[in-house]
Amino acid sequence: MSHPNMRAEAADALTGLAGEPIEFYSDITNALHALEDVARPAADYVGVSLADAQEAALVTAVFDAWLALANEVAPGAGDATIRATPGWSAVERAARAARERMAANDRRFTGE
Repeated sequence: MSHPNMRAEAADALTGLAGEPIEFYSDITNALHALEDVARPAADYVGVSLADAQEAALVTAVFDAWLALANEVAPGAGDATIRATPGWSAVERAARAARERMAANDRRFTGE
């Protein structure tokens, strides 16, 4: 991976979007922006912050789920409102799948 710090940022953002507590991102919007900064468009980040095309596809699915949800919430809606929206579970599932793939690849690359 040519930018391991970017990969760590993507992993942290995905962890937060998957519904797991993380201190670094203060809200959903910050986590999405952080992920966007290091992995969008995802295909362009294979070998940079993403390991392979499958990771890129899974990260793209997170953005796709978010875009579908974004039409359901008012601009500036808080985290509680966003999480209560029916489409939020799709974002969480997509983020969890992407994070799990990244973790599996990390174990494969590091031998842990």
